[in-house]
Amino acid sequence: MTFADAWPEGFEARWVRSYPVLGIDTVIEATDPVVAPAVERAFGAWANVAEPLRSRQTIRFRIGVIEAGEGSSGHAPIQYRLESPRHLRADTPGGTAFADAARGEAWARVSRALVADVDHFRYGIVEAMIFFLLSDRDRQPFHCAAVARGGTVVLLSGPPGVGKSTLAYSALRRGLTVMAEDMVWVQQRPRCQIWGLTAVIQLPESARRDFPDLADAPTLLANGARKLVVEVAPAARPRTPVAGRAVVCVLARGETAPRLEWIASAAVADALRAALQPGFDLFPSTIPAVVKAFARRGGWRLWLGTDPVAAVACLEGILTRYDRRSR
Repeated sequence: MTFADAWPEGFEARWVRSYPVLGIDTVIEATDPVVAPAVERAFGAWANVAEPLRSRQTIRFRIGVIEAGEGSSGHAPIQYRLESPRHLRADTPGGTAFADAARGEAWARVSRALVADVDHFRYGIVEAMIFFLLSDRDRQPFHCAAVARGGTVVLLSGPPGVGKSTLAYSALRRGLTVMAEDMVWVQQRPRCQIWGLTAVIQLPESARRDFPDLADAPTLLANGARKLVVEVAPAARPRTPVAGRAVVCVLARGETAPRLEWIASAAVADALRAALQPGFDLFPSTIPAVVKAFARRGGWRLWLGTDPVAAVACLEGILTRYDRRSR
């Protein structure tokens, strides 16, 4: 399927918004304003990004809302198919979406039932299509969480399930800024910059054991697993969603108490490569440069222990060390 074949005829936008997501103007149009809660939850935080951070690029996503069912499951299943490195298709029982990164445009026909499942629609369709388009605009996705203080960002890397999101949420509760709980985006030209701004944190259902306040948190279906959805308060979101100074912290299990150790650049690079998720093979020519840049000065390994709250003190120690260097 090509974009020209897939583009819906007779599209009439009744709701239009534009956000500078990752510094790139992102225009979203829909036939029905019912999409607003999901879109605003995904990208509304970007509305206040300073004008100098914006590039001259634009992408566009058109959404048509239709009357269709999604089956009887709690969250509609979404099947993704990469039709080429620059063409992504997503199908649900009641609709479909298609993104053409070469054109910087996407469209979707989605059921009213799917749109009503706000976080599932946000994550599975709106963010999936938009970030696929943006990743082709020198905004390469990199699988890690990111917490910040001042001008320094700590990139939390590690294998799936090690506890990146849970540690990020613990850091948020301690007053640190969370730029990302699962993914940052790396800009390489004209210089290396790291982008991130999330309005929600998605946690494994097991997080309810550590945080009783999440007992009633809503869920969504992400990559086949149910996740808790926790909103990041506007005051706790990063004031500037881009940073040029970062240090890598590789997360590991295996000890009772949290402990930090310094590791050399080669060990950091190995850990970053090992943590890459399927899908990053779309960037074979650029991912090695990103790994090399992140690992160049070495980094830290954080043995998490059994208490995610106690591990946050180690992150604060890293940030304090780099705060002193920048003075």
